[in-house]
Order: sequence, then C-alpha cells, then structure tokens
Amino acid sequence: MASLHQQRGNRPGYKLRWREESGRQRVLWLGDVSKRSANEIARHVTELAEAHGRNVQAAVDSIEWANNLTGRIRLRLAELGYVAPERRTKSRHDDSRLCKTFFTNWIESRTDLKWRTRNNYEQARDAFIRFADDKRLLTDVTLADIDAWRLWMLSQGKRTGDAEQDAEGYALATANKHLKRIRTLFAQAVRAKLITENPASDIKAGGELNRTRDHYIDGPTAEKFLTWCDTNGEYEWALVFAMARFGGMRPCEMLTLTWRDVDWAEERLRIDSPKTGLRFCPLFPALRPHLDKADELARPGAIKVLNRDSEANLGTELVRKLAQRTQRTQRTQQSDG
Repeated sequence: MASLHQQRGNRPGYKLRWREESGRQRVLWLGDVSKRSANEIARHVTELAEAHGRNVQAAVDSIEWANNLTGRIRLRLAELGYVAPERRTKSRHDDSRLCKTFFTNWIESRTDLKWRTRNNYEQARDAFIRFADDKRLLTDVTLADIDAWRLWMLSQGKRTGDAEQDAEGYALATANKHLKRIRTLFAQAVRAKLITENPASDIKAGGELNRTRDHYIDGPTAEKFLTWCDTNGEYEWALVFAMARFGGMRPCEMLTLTWRDVDWAEERLRIDSPKTGLRFCPLFPALRPHLDKADELARPGAIKVLNRDSEANLGTELVRKLAQRTQRTQRTQQSDG
C-alpha cells in the first residue's frame, strides 16, 4: 500500500511512496493538499498500482477518479501506465470518445485483419451508428441501449426509407454476428481505458448460422444450371458451381486453389483451407470435366484455377447467376405459353 509522507519547511505538502510488484519504488509529489485529499489519492493510486502489477482491471471508482484527473498527477500516472494519457480523455466531447470515431480508428488500425473481416466490423459499426447516431459517446451507451439495438436490428435494421413498409430486419444470425463484433469493439474501449465496463458484456449472442437459407440442389437442378452455363459460355461459373456442389469446397478454398494443387495423375485436389487446414478431394466424375475445360481455357502461365480476385464474393455472385438463369427460364416459358 502507498504511504504518505508530509513535508514541511519551504515546500510544504504531501509525498506518496509505494513499491510496485516488480519491486521498484515509485514517488509521487501531491503538493500542498489537505490530509483528506492526500489519503484519497493514496487509496486510488494504491488500487491502480496493484491492478497494473497484476494485469487486472482496477476498481471502477479508481478508474473514474483517474480519468477525471488533469495536469501533473495525471501525467505521472500515465507515464507509469496506470491510466490513459490525458489527451485521450481531455474532454467529455473529445471526438476520440465518440463511438463512431473510436470504432473507425480501431478498425483502420487493424491492418493485420483480412479485408473481409474488417468489412464485417465496418458493417457492424454502421448498423450500431444508424441506431445510436454518430454523436453518441462511449460512456453514454448502457446495457439497455444494447438490448434495444438488438431488437431494432431484428425489426428494422435494414430500413431503406422513412415509410414503415420500408422497414426490414436483419436475419437473426446476422444480428448475432453484429452484436459479437460490437461487443469486441467496446472491449477494446475498456482496454484503452476510455470506459470502465463493457455495456455488451452481459448479453449472450445466439448462433451465427441461418439455416433458413439452406437449400439442397438435387441432381436434375444442378444439371440444368450447368447446361445453362455451357450454353451461355459461363464456363468459370460452371466450375465454381461444380466445386461447391460436387467437391464440397468453400468459396475461400476455390479462390486460393492453384493449378499445382490439381493432381491429375492421382485424380485429386489438394485443398489447403484457411479455415480447416489441409485435405484432399477426389476428382469426381461430375467435377473433372469442368476442371478440364478450365485447364483448356487457362491463360499461359496462369497460377490460380479461378481468374478472380482473392476478395471476390463468389457466393453472392453465384446466387445472382442462378437467379438470372431462373428469370430467363421463366420468361421463356411465358413466351412459349
């Protein structure tokens, strides 16, 4: 525990001494303050020092006390790593304490994340800011706000206009994903000592799988789509569909597949999945012709099997192709009728 030492003479005041977990002694000059104030400072500094040494969060009242400090004492505690620098919390209206600003800065700082992951965080941020407004302070968000936001996402999170009929909610799985990401962002705000507790920590998000979007494509339906691709020269999309339907491959696995991964002699694919690791997939009879066609049409020196950017959204584009095929078929049937 920190000990107080009163100094008299030409420079009266209190001096605070304590020893950190590492054994290093620290000194803080408090100045000519009352004994009551000196005791309060000693109590909070003791709590902050012990929490810092044990790498745990300090008591809420001590964090709030430190965040309201300004001047020399705040600067000294920041130098020791007990509190955030004063510039980060210099004012209640400091932009760095706005939800939108903090979330955006954190996302932009995470250059180690893949583009798609950062995009997912940006979507969660935008969904929250549409509900909370872009001037909401981190410290003003409560557990009740998070509850209300979750209900809002499910009822009208995707609203495109002012009219009630324009309201459309997110799927439950999407809302759960956004909630988990916002919970992570608030946790980072706690680590940055901008808030004392995470308002979303007590809310349990559900599953992230939306089984209502599952759809089994039977053999005849698959054959119809592949025939349509062949007729319209969509050979690469036929390969994408075949790798998904017959090879059980994820979009991220297709985008990273190279021609070196195609073992023609052993008739198998080497799939080094970023999600599940290395596995091998046989060149099934239903899949082989589409790879043969892609090999025939590949540019000289091509490395990747698909001529697509690694961040391409194959799932969305493939669904769009399926929808085009369905619409053309319906128009043909109507004209024949």
